[in-house]
Amino acid sequence: MRACMRNIGALILGLTLMLSIGLAGWTQASVWNSLYAHASPIRAEEPKIRLREGTAGTSIISINGTSAKVSISSDIIAYNPSGYTPLGGTTLISGALNDIRADDSVYMTFRSCGYSAYNESLDISSTTSISYVDKVSLTFNPPETGHYIIIADAEIQCSSTAVNAGVKARLYNGTNTYQEVIYRPRNTAEWYPFNALKQLYIQGQTTIRLQFASVSGSSVSIRNARLFIFKATSVHYAESEGRSTTNSTLWVDKVTLRFTPSSEGDYLIIATANLDSSSTSYDVMCRLIQDDSIIHAEVRRRPRAASNRYNFGAMRKITLDLSEHIFSLQFCSSSSFATAGIQYAHIIVISLRDFPAYYYQESESESAAQQPNTWYDKVTLSYVPLEGEHLIIGSLHHTSGSPIQQVQFRLSQNGNIASDRVVRQGASMDYEASFSFMKVMLNPSIKTDKIQFSGTSKTVRVKMARLVSIQLPFQQIAEMEFTGTSNIKRWAQLTWTVDCSASITSTTVVIQLYNYQIGGYPEEGNGFAKAEVGLNDSTIIQTIRDNPACFRDASGRWRMRIRCLKTRTDPFDFRIDWIEFKVFCQNTYDYVLKITNCIADSWIVRFRAYSEVNIGRLYNYTIYVYDGDSSIQIQIIDGDYSQQCGSWLSLDGFGVIYVVVSVSALELGISRIHTYLEINRPNTSVYNLMDVEFEVS
Repeated sequence: MRACMRNIGALILGLTLMLSIGLAGWTQASVWNSLYAHASPIRAEEPKIRLREGTAGTSIISINGTSAKVSISSDIIAYNPSGYTPLGGTTLISGALNDIRADDSVYMTFRSCGYSAYNESLDISSTTSISYVDKVSLTFNPPETGHYIIIADAEIQCSSTAVNAGVKARLYNGTNTYQEVIYRPRNTAEWYPFNALKQLYIQGQTTIRLQFASVSGSSVSIRNARLFIFKATSVHYAESEGRSTTNSTLWVDKVTLRFTPSSEGDYLIIATANLDSSSTSYDVMCRLIQDDSIIHAEVRRRPRAASNRYNFGAMRKITLDLSEHIFSLQFCSSSSFATAGIQYAHIIVISLRDFPAYYYQESESESAAQQPNTWYDKVTLSYVPLEGEHLIIGSLHHTSGSPIQQVQFRLSQNGNIASDRVVRQGASMDYEASFSFMKVMLNPSIKTDKIQFSGTSKTVRVKMARLVSIQLPFQQIAEMEFTGTSNIKRWAQLTWTVDCSASITSTTVVIQLYNYQIGGYPEEGNGFAKAEVGLNDSTIIQTIRDNPACFRDASGRWRMRIRCLKTRTDPFDFRIDWIEFKVFCQNTYDYVLKITNCIADSWIVRFRAYSEVNIGRLYNYTIYVYDGDSSIQIQIIDGDYSQQCGSWLSLDGFGVIYVVVSVSALELGISRIHTYLEINRPNTSVYNLMDVEFEVS
């Protein structure tokens, strides 16, 4: 019999929450309506049909078995996370899982991380160590794995002009070097430029270091050191970091970047390398050329020592069409009697469409110092920026024109100096290229950026001066994944809720439930929600009725990913007050009541609902009768009757019919359905009514 009852449940469509049904008192055989007014009522004799308790729910049967109250309970179960993992560089500042189990203004607080990171050390630092020491370092834990761009900038100095003395600097990640400059000055007043560029695939926490050291133990210094890591969408990149040499006086490719732009428009090109020559009598030469015709940078340098490694750094805004373009960093020697070398060569081209706004000015022609020790403006960029973080880069070709003269050049904004370099070239024909940058927060008032130069004589010249100010679009993101457990019952509905806020206004929150059917986090529809939150708590809620069980695994486990994003470069705090994963189970009670025929005569029976209390909370409530086949008698869908009376079902002599209830509710409460079990002898007027109340809690 029990096995038979279990089969009943298998015939019932999936539902999801628990309900309770009950029997409220009983009425003796009464005439249901005037249609039966002529029939003979049941006399005070043993009932021919009795109601008996089922194996599920709670049944109260009258003494003579002619009325009943059946009670069952619905399952509405709320779960909270049992685990969490901060993703990327997001960090937990305060709170614990216990703090997000109720909407009570007690929080788990997470600190955001960015798609960019910046650090600087502008004061002068000195050392006599011949081993590298940090000037500035930057630890970056990316919000997602991918390629990130690193640029570095500084000025280095040596206190001695001895041939064996010198200063060196490098960009380093603890394992690999991405740029190294070694400089032996002709004058102790020199501040020589250091530029570095690298695109790096970053999978987890990474520390980048800008370091400096003494070549031979003399005191060396460094200042205006900056490190910036950022991510851009449309990037083309090439590198060749090993050392290459040539004796050729014809241009030789060191690294080539070839691509076809996906869109026409403005792009920013940056290139870096270090250069050397085996002879102090001949020059190493280098240039950045586009499409074999457009020269964006061209330099030459005569070394003071063969072990020197000279800086090369250049930047320019360019406009590209949709045809293929080729960018090459080339080098050669000024004489076949000398060997020219190049190392750590990098080229990057970035679409400026990735940025909200940018401003640019250039002055390509050559300018000379007309008076010694007098400052001249080479290029000026005036603009009213949009409010936000800006990256300002200045690039310049410069020469002192003589080993006994020196050129000085600087980048400034509204009179605030970001870099100040002093260099003596090795020969009258020398020309070097370098860039400097600063990251600043700007408001929408007029700004004036300048590259200025000065020198000790009229031999000082500059050219190819470029200035760009780029508004940074970089996002801060706080991202974490929560995990939890639930059950593997039939679910009629899933409702998840997140109550959260942030330390800043207008942040975008994206919440996703892992869909085990598709094997990933959805980007729309069920299991996906996007909202804007601010300083005060916002409640984000979603109800899922279409296949809610796809958001759990076979063991009932679930996962939720939350991402809070803001376009800014400074971190913010994201606060979570409450997370709830609530399931509404479709319970099938197999069986709650048994209808027993106590005589050999056959009858026909059916249920009819005649009144109800608070059925609006019922999502799916179905009363079945079963005698080998299942028959729906009464059904409530979304709080309303879809069927109030069942079809007649035969009850054979001494036979049994089982009553099964399947139910899910959408809220807590008590519901009651008052029914008559109508009993009729086929083809006669003999009838009876039994009062059965079903209660759902």
